[in-house]
Amino acid sequence: MKRIRAMRSIFVTVLCLIMLSTTSKAQWQKMNLSGGLTLDMRSFHGGETVMLACVQDDGLYRSGNRAGSWEKAIDDNCYNITVIDNGIAYISGETALYKSSNFGVDWEIILPFRTKAVFAGENGFVAADTSNKEYNSNGYSDPWIISFDYGNNWQIWEGSQAQRPDNQALNYVHDFQCGILFHESGKIFKYDKGCLYRTHVDSISNWSLITNDLSKYNALYLSQSSALSDTLFYFGKSYDFHPMGGIGGGAYYSTNWGIDWTGITSHSTTAIEMLGNNIFIGKESGELIHYNILNKSEILVGTFGGLIISIDLKYLESGEIIVASYGGIFKTTNNGENWHKCDQGIFQNQVTGVQIVPRNDGSERIIAATRYGGLLSSDDGGWTWDITASEAYISPGLLKCAPSNPRYIYAAGEYVYFSTNSGSTWTTIYPNETDIPELIFYGGDSRALDLDVDPLNETKFFLSYNDKSLDIIGNTHNIELVKLISGNWQWTVKHWNDSEYYGVLTNQFDSFHQCIWSTNSNDWGIIPSKIIGVDPLNDSLKYSIDIPSESYSFNWIVIDSTVLYVNCDSARIYRSPDFGKNWQSVSLSLNNTTQYNDRHIYPVPAQFVWHPDENRLYFLHWGSGIYNSNDRGVSWNDYNEGLDELVAYQVAFSQDVPDVTYLAAHDGLYVRGDISDIASKCQPSYQAHQFTLYQNYPNPFNNVTEIRYQVFEKTDLDLSIYSINGSRIQTLSSGIQLPGNYRIQWSSNNLASGIYFIQINSPEYTAVKKCILLK
Repeated sequence: MKRIRAMRSIFVTVLCLIMLSTTSKAQWQKMNLSGGLTLDMRSFHGGETVMLACVQDDGLYRSGNRAGSWEKAIDDNCYNITVIDNGIAYISGETALYKSSNFGVDWEIILPFRTKAVFAGENGFVAADTSNKEYNSNGYSDPWIISFDYGNNWQIWEGSQAQRPDNQALNYVHDFQCGILFHESGKIFKYDKGCLYRTHVDSISNWSLITNDLSKYNALYLSQSSALSDTLFYFGKSYDFHPMGGIGGGAYYSTNWGIDWTGITSHSTTAIEMLGNNIFIGKESGELIHYNILNKSEILVGTFGGLIISIDLKYLESGEIIVASYGGIFKTTNNGENWHKCDQGIFQNQVTGVQIVPRNDGSERIIAATRYGGLLSSDDGGWTWDITASEAYISPGLLKCAPSNPRYIYAAGEYVYFSTNSGSTWTTIYPNETDIPELIFYGGDSRALDLDVDPLNETKFFLSYNDKSLDIIGNTHNIELVKLISGNWQWTVKHWNDSEYYGVLTNQFDSFHQCIWSTNSNDWGIIPSKIIGVDPLNDSLKYSIDIPSESYSFNWIVIDSTVLYVNCDSARIYRSPDFGKNWQSVSLSLNNTTQYNDRHIYPVPAQFVWHPDENRLYFLHWGSGIYNSNDRGVSWNDYNEGLDELVAYQVAFSQDVPDVTYLAAHDGLYVRGDISDIASKCQPSYQAHQFTLYQNYPNPFNNVTEIRYQVFEKTDLDLSIYSINGSRIQTLSSGIQLPGNYRIQWSSNNLASGIYFIQINSPEYTAVKKCILLK
């Protein structure tokens, strides 16, 4: 588990001050959870401190201080980066191909449509994978186009097809690496159906066969390593894919342009980089391995809690390594002895679920599920966050607490996860433990549709999933899982009541019953037409409600005798005050649904939530945001003030501070109310015992150093840098800070070598440390 400290950064500290000083609680405030899934990361050859990073579904970020902090440069879903000398860079994106000529400061669009990958070489050569039939007359067979004048004019690159993996999970993460490797010498290699071919930018379409023997390694794709020597890399294919793009299998290298190959490791490889005789290998497990070609030794350098995407070795000689992984971006300046997280300014883009659960000491903990950043928890209202399960990819709204014991939490997406200690740790229910088909969250044949916990038994839950590989009732199934005393899970397919009712999707419980929707027959061809309530003790039928408008995508809630029903296909809400005997259409205009994933069946894009303490009903919709009702759905109030996008997934309410509400949304986590009220009631597990300013590290340092300090109690604190003559050079942090341990990166880009002083000031504490800058 790694502590996220980016919320302690200058930017977020200022944001939190704004939130604390806001007297109005009438709108949502974005929480800005640190992180996000980095797809690619590159540094410039000539730009000493500039780095670029593509973040999944978010955009391109630029750092001018070697990952000390980041700022967004392009607001588009970017895939990969290529950089060349003189500050030129190209970015492939969802809507365009971008180019910068000044180290990523300014960007221009040079192709106004989607490009999946881009490579740039010397003398103006640029290649882009468009996979765009409108532009490419040869269709998908020759997906690449090329330019010889820095992207001003383009032509089809005939013969550029290369074998791509069948697993669609790779499309968004590693597809730009599949099949083709561009070498800085001008040579170009492609892997296709077990054979390796080579050409050159001077004769771009004249491919020559190097070897047809790669099939014995089951090779899948060549590495996009910078390849500063004549060494080539490729990863061996494994049939046990990581669901988000980890190839699996081993890594191999060749020093004679692909004729002979040597295996480095048989473990699952996802990134590779080389400098001299040193090869650094990133694994699916999150481990970073240092391999020495001369003595063939392997050393574990670090573990990052998630699949490694990219490795930067620009200043390896000075001990610096920067790694981008599913757990975030990490940096070491002492060859891996110490690592720190350095994604300040990059935030989680999609938060798919949120719950508030009790801790053992009676205080509240917030649990957040993200699309790419795993499961996180906060014990201080959202000021700081812990990553508790870095590789858990949770579907929207499928984060649920057990009604009988909310310390038991379940989540579904790629797999099913559960926690018995309020989210401190999570256990994965793997398919081989239950014989359930694997629930691939992004790009497989199966996915979770819904999850609910038995209202009377925290160790029993119900899962609905769609499996396209099975032809049973439209491939949609319900299963019941019960944890046995032995620790295993026992599962059964659920047919509720009698054969006339086949429950196709479990849904939220009302106060006493398990609700499902059903067809009148086992024949999937009949559109679902009823909602039935089942007694969770004996599965006996409690009620059956005819729905007012047939649809395959709908949701409902039962409150006493009142039933609310939404038809997501027609975007209409209906209300019945008498258990479905009479229905009236509700006057609430809904926008079109924003699909979460257009490749697979996804959870129902709308839900009703009842808040019994407030006697208030909430409605969440993927396209219309969130509304509330004080009269059980007769009339509705817009509750969207402050939201950037109207795609709401899940809402959670604080019991300790009723004015505080959290919302999981497509573009992040939001809060209404003053979270300092929650923080004041919590007892953080990292409680400091005194104010302390530690010596910066490294010291002496060249350009970047880390400053750590400890805060004992809530205080108004200032952390600044002073010159030897007493002039303030830079303020690193200023404002109200809560108890805890803090880390800040100081980049001295524009300063001369010399002695400087780090000073911390608060009403309770003052300290100074001397540091030495050597350039």
